[in-house]
Amino acid sequence: HHNMASSANKGGPSDCQPSEQPPPPPQGRKGYIPEELQLQAKKSDRSPVVSEILVSARKGYTAEVLRELREGGAKRAAAVDKNGRSCLHLACLNGHFDTALAILQTELIDINSPNKRGLTPLHDASAEG
Repeated sequence: HHNMASSANKGGPSDCQPSEQPPPPPQGRKGYIPEELQLQAKKSDRSPVVSEILVSARKGYTAEVLRELREGGAKRAAAVDKNGRSCLHLACLNGHFDTALAILQTELIDINSPNKRGLTPLHDASAEG
């Protein structure tokens, strides 16, 4: 006569492995976006093209800024950084008045447009001297 309890305890390695596995991700749902990707998207909301015009303005690259404005028009001119500063703000803030004048001549950006703190490009220009 066999002892069932003792033979169950002598089982192979498969008997010792836990049967719990993490539940499968809900990928089948329509419109599902993994949380990791949602976080990445929030970090990279700003388009590299938009950033390019702002960097060019900050550095005083007049030809680049004008090319960007010519190619992107009003949509590109509306680009602002996290502080609400346009390419005109950034050119003025960094003392690139030749770049600022060229931007103004395109008539795509309002000289009175405020940033998030309520400062206009003229405020930035006067602070720069």
